[in-house]
Amino acid sequence: MTSSKNQQDLFLSNDGENVPNQSTDQSLFLTPNNRLAREFSKPSKQTNAFVTQKILAYSLGNYETILWDQLLRSGEFLPACKRILNQSQIEYIWQDIITICEPDILNINQTAKLCAKAFDLEAQYCVPDESELYTDEEKYNIYLKFKVLFEQKLDSLNAICASQKMPLILEAFKAQQLTLPSKIATYDLEQIPQIWTNLFAFFQDNHVVFEKKPLITMDSTSKNIVACDDLDHEIQEMITDAFQFMCVHPEKSVALIVHDLAN
Repeated sequence: MTSSKNQQDLFLSNDGENVPNQSTDQSLFLTPNNRLAREFSKPSKQTNAFVTQKILAYSLGNYETILWDQLLRSGEFLPACKRILNQSQIEYIWQDIITICEPDILNINQTAKLCAKAFDLEAQYCVPDESELYTDEEKYNIYLKFKVLFEQKLDSLNAICASQKMPLILEAFKAQQLTLPSKIATYDLEQIPQIWTNLFAFFQDNHVVFEKKPLITMDSTSKNIVACDDLDHEIQEMITDAFQFMCVHPEKSVALIVHDLAN
């Protein structure tokens, strides 16, 4: 692991409104999407001068890719050297397994897609192989049989699925093959796969400063309810309200959802 002086501050967000006014020389913002990441990459402005900062902004998916690339470049974490199969290759393997084990299944292609999706979700949400957790144990046990053969095939190909990258990245942090951040501030990252939650918990267990902030949302009691005479009146009220909001929050985007104007 690299020395602590190379550690980065980590800021994770779903809304630019909660971004700190200042950040350290090496600040890393993680977001759920690339659009917000681009917003974080813009230089901050204080008074009339731009403050020089090194801000790295990525979506969660891009950050995962960056961590994986770091492991590839180091060459010291062998699981990262495995081939990553694309979706077509994955589904083909599932189809082959199902055809051999259960040739009487009517729609093998659709079953393969469902198995591939289940495998990905299990990896992302750390689901244990316990048939008693499911209402249809018989079908789940059939899936487990397919899964064992699928994992054996992956081993023989020295390959993995994309969904297996994050569990391996967590293993790499535990093996000190990746540098721990010095600070994490999350902003409205509640709905994330369990594997990310486990990663953040590992950071906290290893003395990473962790700050969690909720998304700032409009208080429902402050919303205006306007009775409109007709559709034209309703649309005009929406436009007026949106204009007033944009005057106060010019950095935000507003979407207006209206009825089918053709009717």
